[in-house]
Amino acid sequence: MPSDGAFFSADGVHFSSASSFRPGLRVRAVAEQGVPEATSILTFTASSPVVAASPMTFSFAAQGTNATDALTYTLDSGDGTAPDTGTLTAKTLTTVNHTYNKAGTYTATLTVTDTVDNTTATASLTITVLIPVTATSDVNCGLAALNVCFTGSASNGTPPYTYAWTFGDGGTSSSASACHAYLKPGTYAAVLSVRDATGATGQSAVITISVSTPMTASIQASTLDGINPTVVNFAASVTGGLKPYSYAWDFGDGTTAPPPTVNNPQHAFNAGTSASSGTPNCFTVTLSVTDNCQQTVTASSVTVRVHPIPWVQITSPAPGSVGHASITIAANPVTTAGATITRVDFYVNGSLLGSVTAPPWAIVWDASGLNESANITATAYDSLGNSASSDADPCSTTPVPLTITVSNPALNGQVQAKEGPFRLRIFGLGFMRGSTVYINNVAVPYSVTKGTTLVVAKGGKALKAMIPPGVPVILTVKNPDGGESLGVTFTR
Repeated sequence: MPSDGAFFSADGVHFSSASSFRPGLRVRAVAEQGVPEATSILTFTASSPVVAASPMTFSFAAQGTNATDALTYTLDSGDGTAPDTGTLTAKTLTTVNHTYNKAGTYTATLTVTDTVDNTTATASLTITVLIPVTATSDVNCGLAALNVCFTGSASNGTPPYTYAWTFGDGGTSSSASACHAYLKPGTYAAVLSVRDATGATGQSAVITISVSTPMTASIQASTLDGINPTVVNFAASVTGGLKPYSYAWDFGDGTTAPPPTVNNPQHAFNAGTSASSGTPNCFTVTLSVTDNCQQTVTASSVTVRVHPIPWVQITSPAPGSVGHASITIAANPVTTAGATITRVDFYVNGSLLGSVTAPPWAIVWDASGLNESANITATAYDSLGNSASSDADPCSTTPVPLTITVSNPALNGQVQAKEGPFRLRIFGLGFMRGSTVYINNVAVPYSVTKGTTLVVAKGGKALKAMIPPGVPVILTVKNPDGGESLGVTFTR
């Protein structure tokens, strides 16, 4: 017990948040016999974690809290350098920095002495200084299979160094520098660990490698045709690559949406605008997408057409489809606000099929027996005296009609009547399995298809009763797909 009644006690090493002192030593002088308390607080702190790569700077900070304190300190860093010494004064923070340049494990010792009676208190802190490790790669992202060359180095340890790479996909290497091929898409952590000749370890270095599949991009549009102005909602569909994506839109009318534009812009196209296509009212929209690894892909362009008033579309049948005996042709005519559609004329191969003067704008074409390619158009008229044809294309000076294929069985007029039992052999083209023979629009009892050129009507007496002697009847053949032949006359 000191003669002045004070004594020192070490409370130990304390860890706290980064906003206050980190590892700490509290050395307290406590007054006895009713004398007011006089406390000295001394704290070890480190400017970086107690385990860190060299060079690592360690800081000692302390102060006295009472004007009567007569305290000195000695800080031995444990690395063979001369100790730091000094005096603690009341209300003044004393800080001493020490840098460890060599990898290893050290014990830093703080000794505080009361100079009045030479009473001391001591606390120690273990500091591990790691070998600094550096790792780099020539690339950190790309397409599978991606070849990456890594370079590693270490310092401030005792050579020679031992290197150990793990590439995150099961591959390893013991070289300081190594190349590795990533065969599958994914995100990988390449880790470099180092140990020196004394067994001291290094602070592991980690490189993230992202491997992706090739990008594809396509444009979706809410519509590609309309009247002035045509408002279109676009969306980009992207697969592969490395997110996030950057989008660059060109709307073909002199306006763009440069990166990093969102993938779903809305744009209004106005008639008469000078377009990149060179044709007014015809706009070619393009999209380029760049991923986070600077891989760029260009989507197939789409074309937006702004049509004059009125505008009429054929909605049925579909372009390139196959029609048979009965084909419904439907149109969708539109005009400007305040006007109405008064008539739609329908044409097949340039000949007027018929006119419709009220919705629904549709007509039925009897194409029985026809086997041909047919061009279908419609012309709409509005109450303002304007007219337009469905084959008018703002992107072309040549009319573009809707073309379909008409397919039906065809009879060549050759019919053979056979007895035992009674039957008819009917010759032609385009017959199908399941074709049915009709006499005056009544199905015969039984039909058998013999290839594409012959169908046999069977039924014996019942069939014969449908064909009275000397009375002409009309024979037709219907296919199961809806195709129907023209009739031929037969007399028994």
